[in-house]
Amino acid sequence: MVAAEGLALDVVIEPLVTALLTPDLAALKAQFATTAQVPAEHDKALLRVGRTHYGQATLSASERAALRGAFVRLVIAQ
Repeated sequence: MVAAEGLALDVVIEPLVTALLTPDLAALKAQFATTAQVPAEHDKALLRVGRTHYGQATLSASERAALRGAFVRLVIAQ
């Protein structure tokens, strides 16, 4: 992933992470310690943001992976 693209993803994903309630953030951090699978309720919002960011109705596998990876990284960094 290009560094500039990663930064752009961080900017669009950060509001999702900062909107998490403390118990939800703690639960996600605990989950991400063992798996990088994003729970469905968060994944739906994440993919919606990604479709807007990329300006397309369907995301490629690499775009979905980049979004999910950035989300996991940002949650862990909180």
